[in-house]
Amino acid sequence: ILAAKHLSEHHLWTDAYARLVLAVGDDGVETAGDKMTLAYRRHNQKAYASAVELFRAALEDPELRTNLREGHLYNAACAAALAGRTDLALTWLGEDLERRRAARREIETELERDPTPAREKTLDAQRQFHLGLLEHARVNDPDLASLRDRADFAKLFE
Repeated sequence: ILAAKHLSEHHLWTDAYARLVLAVGDDGVETAGDKMTLAYRRHNQKAYASAVELFRAALEDPELRTNLREGHLYNAACAAALAGRTDLALTWLGEDLERRRAARREIETELERDPTPAREKTLDAQRQFHLGLLEHARVNDPDLASLRDRADFAKLFE
């Protein structure tokens, strides 16, 4: 319950901040985290071109770019696809998928080093998370529908 309360408070502050940014404009957005927050807001408002530019700026932060759990790079690719920025969408999606493949390889290596049942359970959950996202991107995500008929999209999953 405490976690739910904190999450609720976080959403209230995030929404308040986003409304403030909308009131004063994008010029008030300085940190990469702020830009990322606003990118998601623009995406939700279907302002995809604006979202793409904010994602681009926010993804200059290596911590945000490489955070596979939050999937910022993947979500940026979705925004780019929806904005008709096909080459950028494929670039970002390709980078995200390669990072997920590397994470799966690291998991496999970790399992070889420490094959205990508890460790295996934890790592298997992480592996399934990455595999699930790959499959979602390949066949289910409606944001990427405009890319699916392209050979360079299919090549990302080979």
